[in-house]
Amino acid sequence: MTMNAAANPLIPRPVRDSQSEMNEIVLPNDANPLGALLGGRLMHWIDLAGALAAHRHSRNYVVTASIDHLDFWTPAHVGDLVVLRSSVNRVFNTSMEVGVKVWVENYLADESRHVSSAYLTFVAIDAAGPFESRAGSSGDRCGAPTL
Repeated sequence: MTMNAAANPLIPRPVRDSQSEMNEIVLPNDANPLGALLGGRLMHWIDLAGALAAHRHSRNYVVTASIDHLDFWTPAHVGDLVVLRSSVNRVFNTSMEVGVKVWVENYLADESRHVSSAYLTFVAIDAAGPFESRAGSSGDRCGAPTL
């Protein structure tokens, strides 16, 4: 990043500057009595992973405004590694859309499965409240998360 980009938050930023990856191991405290990851815990991790990308893009605090439809396609079990990949897809005047893809890896069986995908909307804020058109721009929407 150039010095000019750091000084002016409205300079467009490429998607690669905000891409994030978060990894979690499913522990017994994260699971139901059958040993499967709780849906609410996964939703929490999706929110955190999305916030990482939004923070990196806006270079400020962000809050979650919304999350779209969420399906759980395959379960993650105790001992599995959950990989969450996120990136900013598009920036609007006062908000940004972040895509998150979730994978589960069973490193003992050397297999990986797609667990879920979601789009989240974040708003950059500071002590004065939401920003007005200060988040910058990453270009057109990229469609489905590309991670």
